[in-house]
Parts: sequence; C-alpha cells; structure tokens
Amino acid sequence: TDPIEMDMDMDALVAYLNQHEDYPALFEAAFGESLATEEHMLKAMAQFQGSIVSARSKYDDYDLGRDVLDAKEMRGLEIFEAKCSTCHPAPLFTDHSFRSNGLSDRTNDTGRMAHTGIQEDNGKFKVPSLRNVRLTHPYMHDGQFFTLRQVLDHYSEGIEATPNLDPLLEGGIPLSEDEKEDLIAFLITLSDFELMRDLRYSEP
Repeated sequence: TDPIEMDMDMDALVAYLNQHEDYPALFEAAFGESLATEEHMLKAMAQFQGSIVSARSKYDDYDLGRDVLDAKEMRGLEIFEAKCSTCHPAPLFTDHSFRSNGLSDRTNDTGRMAHTGIQEDNGKFKVPSLRNVRLTHPYMHDGQFFTLRQVLDHYSEGIEATPNLDPLLEGGIPLSEDEKEDLIAFLITLSDFELMRDLRYSEP
C-alpha cells in the first residue's frame, strides 16, 4: 500500500484475488474457505516469505567445509571481515540495525524518522542482508547505484557528512582498487543460484 512501493488499495487487492481463476482454490486449500480476506492474504504472504531461505551459496559450502574459496575470494573475505562485517555479520550478513550511510539525499526520504518521529533517525535505513547481493541491483534504498563497484566507490570515496552519519563511516572506508575487486569476488560467493532456480518460488 505504500505509495513508493506497490501503491495498492487493500480492498481492491482482496477483490482481485477473489475474482482470480486460481486463487480461490488456493485459499480454500490453505484456510478452509475460498474467500480471500486481508488477514488470510497477509498470513499467506508471511508464510511464503518465511519459507525462502538462502543457504546454498558457494560461501555456505565453504563455511561448511564442502567447497573452497579461490585466492581472490579468500582475500575478499578477509577484507570483508576487517572492514564490512560490523554492519553485515555472517551468517545473515546484516545486523538488522538502522544506519545513515552518507548518501546524497535525492528523494527527501527521511528514512526511519518517518516511522519513529525521532530526529536522530533522520536518514537512517535498515542495513540489508548481502546474501544474493550480486543478483539484487539496483542498490541503496533509492536504487541510485547499479553495480557493486559503484557501491564500493561510495563507501571508499563518496561518503557525505550527512546528519546522523554512522560514526563507523566517518572518513569513509579505505579501499584500494585491488581490494575492491577482491571484495566483489567474495560478494559474488554469497549468490544462491539453487534458490534462484527453485520453482517453488517462481510465479504461479
């Protein structure tokens, strides 16, 4: 329903589901009644989203001793652990916090402050998981970066001294060109291609 997301009217969505040729039978199977309701729809979405678990990437196999990282990926892992893992710790690669990461404000989006009303939350956004990050561009809350290289360039050279900037990012994160390449190689190992090909999560 958020105007900058899908911008849908809930009543119209429920009406659409009830008129769909497939969904009434699916609601009947799941809830014992074919009539879709807002409550049932939200429960179904929560169950579906909760079933999507990414745990079959090359990194996961490495972590379980079933695969090895090449030299470039291993250097990237070491750089990641030294410079990125405070906010993006394994295994989920997020600490679930809200932080301001020094982005230029192009949309007047106040971030978490829009929900809390607290000035200290202005410009803070939830730290995302980096699982499958190679497959989920564009990046940042407003999609202003299209490549991982642009993201790393931002953190090393593009941090702005915005209000509420996370103290960990003051002065940026020093990264050489080689370190950026190694980091990208590691980040690609977080891609779970088995999950991406799993027909259970494809469009019905």
